[in-house]
Amino acid sequence: QRRHELAQTFLDRFVRQNIAEIDEIPQEEHLKYVTLPPAERAVYLELETHLKSLEMNSQKAKKSKKSSKGDREKRMQQVLEDSQSAEEALLKRCSHFDLAGNSKSAIETCQQIFETRKAQKDACVR
Repeated sequence: QRRHELAQTFLDRFVRQNIAEIDEIPQEEHLKYVTLPPAERAVYLELETHLKSLEMNSQKAKKSKKSSKGDREKRMQQVLEDSQSAEEALLKRCSHFDLAGNSKSAIETCQQIFETRKAQKDACVR
């Protein structure tokens, strides 16, 4: 009983429910055009090209990658899993080149992609 009274005293003193008596908060939209550095643009264009091949359909892209095992498909899956649309995935890719945080720079990400592609090419030649 005592704990209940102390808890109620705390709630009465520190917790409130106020309804704001204000009108709608005004908002403004500002567009800023940004030119991506070459390395970041290359990473972005890889995703854009893949999504265009899937007709910018994120659901179709998710399904196509569930059965594939390649490096590119794993990265595409990572981007699309948390996105509601292909456009959202592109925006995320444009905002940050490596969503997993494994690379320190876009150039490092490009180098990893290059090394992976080279290894895949070498495996095909053998």
